[in-house]
This record gives sequence, C-alpha cells and structure tokens, in this order.
Amino acid sequence: MPLFPKQKDLFPREELLSMSVNAFIMLFSAVPLALFIGGLSYGMYSYGLYKMAGNTGITPAFLAWVPLLRLYTLGQLADRYNSTVEKQSVYRFLLPGLRILGGLLSTLWVFTTAVYATSLGARAGSFLIFVLVLLGLILILGSRILELLCCYKTFCDFEPENAVLYLILAVIGLEWVPLFFCRNNVPVGIAGHCRPRQPRYNVK
Repeated sequence: MPLFPKQKDLFPREELLSMSVNAFIMLFSAVPLALFIGGLSYGMYSYGLYKMAGNTGITPAFLAWVPLLRLYTLGQLADRYNSTVEKQSVYRFLLPGLRILGGLLSTLWVFTTAVYATSLGARAGSFLIFVLVLLGLILILGSRILELLCCYKTFCDFEPENAVLYLILAVIGLEWVPLFFCRNNVPVGIAGHCRPRQPRYNVK
C-alpha cells in the first residue's frame, strides 16, 4: 500500500476538455453579439447627434459620425443650449480635448512602462508610471463626467420633461437611446418649453 495514495482529480481530463471547449464556444458566440450591440449603439448615437445638429443649423453635422470628433458636435449642442439661457461655454473644445489628452497619457503610460521603467530605476520608473496612470484616469473620468453634463444640457433643450430620466440612462451608458429618439424634436431654444413633449420636425 503506497504511503501517499493517489488523490482523485477534482475534474477528470475529459471533463476539463469539455468545459474548455464549451467556454470557447460561448466566448466565440458572444463576439458577434457584442459587435452588433456596439455597432447599433454607435450608429444610433451618431445618427441622433447628426439629425439634431442638422435640424438646428450646427455645422459641420457630419462630425457626429467621426470617433472622438462627435464629442465636438455634442459639445456644440450643449453650448447652443447654454446660449439660449444666456450662458457662455466652450464644451465643444473642452470635451474632445479632455478625451484626446486622456488617451495620449494612456498611450504614454504604455510606452513608458515598456521602454523607460527599467532604465529609470525601479523607484523613479514606478513614480512616473503612477503619475501618468493617475493623470490619465482623472482626465478620462473628467471627460466622461463632462460628456454626461453635455448630454443633460442637450436633453434639457430637446426633451426637458424627461431630461433627468435620460440622464440616468446616460449614466449607465445608454445615452444613445434618448439621443436617437429626440433627434427630430424642436429644441426649447426655438419652440420654447412645451408640455408634455416638444414638437417634432416633419422629417425622418
């Protein structure tokens, strides 16, 4: 009788293989779904901004379809609302600027980690990486908060009665839903605050 009896595997080899295959199939099946949802949300977000910009004379409206630059269009809509309540703002520059700067810092962090961290020494390299990560996170978080603020101001202009509800949807990443469904509303700056809903332009 052996001193240390052989323990039985928790999962037999065949079962582990089957579990791995099933996990791979599930992951492979989820990729098309994720791409579909991502494409749908991007398209509805951009189309909503495009129609809002076009209906209110904001140019160039086609920027609503361009990654990052569509934040410029969103900022324009927020600036437009502020101008109707006699406030001046530059969200159209600040919003994409913060997002781009955050992305550049993230890229610089990756570059520093890969190239300079070891040559600068463990302490100096770690401190530099920490600063870059912290600044990048602050800028990205700040740009997201500013994006939510711009969405809220846009909702206040195009559907003020539901602006708070739409902001809640935006917080959980569903801002593309109200942006799409408000795309043809006549904004408060043109039609005034109408109840229960804003009138709509006679366009598709």
